[in-house]
Amino acid sequence: MRSLTKVFGYAGLNTRADATGLPVVHGTVVQDMRVVGKDLEQRLGMVRVGQIDLGNKIKGIDCNGTDEYCANAIDTRVWAMGTEFTVEMAVAADTLGDSEAVLTAGSTTPAITIDLSSSKWRVRIVDSADATTTLTSTDNASTSGTDTIQITRVGADLTFRLNNSVTSGDTGTMTATTSLKTPVGDLRVGRSGSTEYFDGTIDYLRVFTYAKTDHNDRLIRLPNPRSSYVSCDMNFSYTGTLAYDKSRYENHLIVTGAPSKIASLCHNAAPVRALSMGVDSSFRKQLLIVSGSYYYIAAVG
Repeated sequence: MRSLTKVFGYAGLNTRADATGLPVVHGTVVQDMRVVGKDLEQRLGMVRVGQIDLGNKIKGIDCNGTDEYCANAIDTRVWAMGTEFTVEMAVAADTLGDSEAVLTAGSTTPAITIDLSSSKWRVRIVDSADATTTLTSTDNASTSGTDTIQITRVGADLTFRLNNSVTSGDTGTMTATTSLKTPVGDLRVGRSGSTEYFDGTIDYLRVFTYAKTDHNDRLIRLPNPRSSYVSCDMNFSYTGTLAYDKSRYENHLIVTGAPSKIASLCHNAAPVRALSMGVDSSFRKQLLIVSGSYYYIAAVG
């Protein structure tokens, strides 16, 4: 890469022709670059490659209900959500203790909490006017298999699907025009804002900026975590002390304790059947993916 000073000049923008004879570049938009010293270097993108998992390398974490969880400062770009969103998790409880939490979005001032209450899954959502809407599953949480949890909002309407079933979950309403309360504190997975730790397996946490109409892909990894409508794709097959968020926000969580890595509750991403490169209306590169029975548009950068 050329020196940054050769592009922009030592004192403001370049106002004379480049020695190469090329046009003046002061108005050129250069994306996906970073400054290293005086040079511009390309910012490497993220590539996600599917593979046959012969060694079962994809794992979940098994929290002990005592002192194991994941947390980091909450990213309000993800969790200060508006009037349309989707939040999803895949978990498997070992015990059904009251207030055992799998998600606390804001340990000091929560916006969303998902925990157990009287052996059922409970979702509490707080809006910017401090009104709390509580959704409680009809069915008990399972202690012998996987539970998938999905909460969607479209305006006033909230839907809680347990294992892709509204009948097993719940529905509710909130004020249509209010956003969620801006959370304060940590994003915690496997623990509440105080000491109610979850005893069981946690596989993923996903957040979308639109309301999904089903949870048919609940046991499949996302093939497109960097897409513009994915604001969190947290897989808990951690490395070292970090559980990685594979979305563009990269809001990784720090693993506390040493939860066991066990077999994943879900499968790898569905086999990709077709790929096609294109551009969006702003001429940014996009990749159309046909994976399983779904179509995805992934940002490329």
